[in-house]
Amino acid sequence: MDESMVQRVVDELDILRLLAAVAQSADDGDEVAYRTCFADEVLCYNRATLEEREWRYVSSRDYARRSITSASDIDWTRHRIGNTIVILDGDRATARADVVVEMQSSDEAAKPHNLFLTDGISLPATE
Repeated sequence: MDESMVQRVVDELDILRLLAAVAQSADDGDEVAYRTCFADEVLCYNRATLEEREWRYVSSRDYARRSITSASDIDWTRHRIGNTIVILDGDRATARADVVVEMQSSDEAAKPHNLFLTDGISLPATE
């Protein structure tokens, strides 16, 4: 295997590990570990206006805090990532994956309620 192919495999594995780290740190409720998965600024939906088509940059600190805090009332979560597609193009890469999140919360009587959410995540081109 030539050196460029080895580098391509290493790069793709790094991206897959990053996706796994995002999921695991979210499941663990580990804000610090979650934050390390992102650049200093994160492009995300502007939830303040609930306009899904409106995007804005927020600091990774604010994004991590908001993300981890939003699940603080949940007993537990388990993210499952599959159908991951990584496209490498020189020094740039994009990734897309399907995500299923299983979570459990309890009501006042401590009766558990399970919920499944599905979504896709995309990692925009990075260098």
